[in-house]
Amino acid sequence: MPDPVKESLESVFSRWMQERFKNLSYEEVIKMFVELTPLENTRSYKELVAIGEKKGEKKGEKIGEKKGEKKGKKEGKKEASRQIITRLVTKKFNIKSQRISPRLRSLRTRDMIELADQILFMNSHEDAFQWIDERKKKIKK
Repeated sequence: MPDPVKESLESVFSRWMQERFKNLSYEEVIKMFVELTPLENTRSYKELVAIGEKKGEKKGEKIGEKKGEKKGKKEGKKEASRQIITRLVTKKFNIKSQRISPRLRSLRTRDMIELADQILFMNSHEDAFQWIDERKKKIKK
């Protein structure tokens, strides 16, 4: 004789299974419950991983863009400072830019700003070269 409680439970469980796993194929459901297939081999797991990867990729792109923008601004400021110092020294001491520009490459932006202030009190390009050499020594320490 059929057990009404058992039939009701089977019906409820069957309905729950249909709703819960409506996107899984029959084979996947059987593998999950009968053969105990590892979760990472199921379609739902792979879809979740793909969603996570897309979100991570978007987040990584945003972080990378911000870092790149910040670095670009910093390099732009440094290059602008280098060009200004080069022009100041070449005009004040009447020398070619090739003599000063390479010397400025290892200086930081704040060093070049300080050099711009000091150029006003210097008497020759040798004074500027000496100042740059001294500053490079301090930077290396």
